[in-house]
Amino acid sequence: MLVKKIRGFLPYFIICLSIYPLYYFFRDGLVYFAQDWDLLFVDAPEGMYFNLADGILNQIPDYFLIMMGGFYVENGLLNFATWFLSALIIGLLIVYPLYLWKKDTSRFVIMPLLFIFCIGILINTVSSLDVHVPWLTVIYAGILRAVGEIALGAFCYELCIRLKNTDLTKAGSALITIVKVLLVAVFLIWTFKGFPETKDFVMIFIIAAMLIIMYSEKGLCIPRGNKICIFLGAFSLPLFLLHSPIQRLFEDTYTQSWVWDHLYIV
Repeated sequence: MLVKKIRGFLPYFIICLSIYPLYYFFRDGLVYFAQDWDLLFVDAPEGMYFNLADGILNQIPDYFLIMMGGFYVENGLLNFATWFLSALIIGLLIVYPLYLWKKDTSRFVIMPLLFIFCIGILINTVSSLDVHVPWLTVIYAGILRAVGEIALGAFCYELCIRLKNTDLTKAGSALITIVKVLLVAVFLIWTFKGFPETKDFVMIFIIAAMLIIMYSEKGLCIPRGNKICIFLGAFSLPLFLLHSPIQRLFEDTYTQSWVWDHLYIV
């Protein structure tokens, strides 16, 4: 399973890790061709090529997906969105063996407890789920988030299968549809209103309930195999991985914050 996941995202991963060095090269490096060649390799802020090479060397742990194991380097030229893949792989190595162990006991007891402990530690230490770099004595916050969310996903998957195999009456299907619409509405309002990050732990329960109902295919739902949904699902990972360099490009190009804010919403 792990090898299959790595093969699935490997092309996007390699491209995204290459984006930042290329971006810095074309944004700053080429400027020096019209200036003094001696500035290209000096150990100074003006020596863009030196800094570029230093950044690429600092990025080496990220190429091996071990950045979130304790190898994060602050001045690397890495694409910050790739922390997610490193945390995903390490998190799966922790959660998946537990998921396979003793079946129901693990999936309905250990998984939710693991989620509660991991997310609880984050809320009480960094007060947010939108973090990955803070070092919490022996582990990065991103690993705790990954382990907790993967454990929650495993628990939700089991509940989803149970709900999918349950026969509902017409009234039950109607109730599921109403709950589904309300959850999506709350999710969209929460997203666009920008509630405080300290309330992320509330949103994660809403998303979990929404996914359980959505994937159970109960009530009003989009048929499986819908081409638009398949495209959006396939497009979501490269979009996530590329949003960081795109954000940096617009922040460097446009000083007005509203330009990036509107693009980010789109």
